[in-house]
Amino acid sequence: MAFRRAAAVIVDRIPTGMGRFVIDCSSLESVDSSGLNALIILQRKAEAKRVPVALTHLRQDLRALLSLTKLDDLFELDDGQAR
Repeated sequence: MAFRRAAAVIVDRIPTGMGRFVIDCSSLESVDSSGLNALIILQRKAEAKRVPVALTHLRQDLRALLSLTKLDDLFELDDGQAR
């Protein structure tokens, strides 16, 4: 819940159509259904402002979970290297 609130505050501060919201997942050990729900809510809020959400440093199991749940198309999935 704290993540969802903090992320919503940050998305609210991003000007519409500017930049992208990047979430570093390197310290995530697992994601449960409430975590997936928080990511979906964040993505929808960002999408309304035309701001893409990128998930970086994804572990293989999280990437597989996003694919299995058909959520991988909602996010930019980055390997974590600078662009």
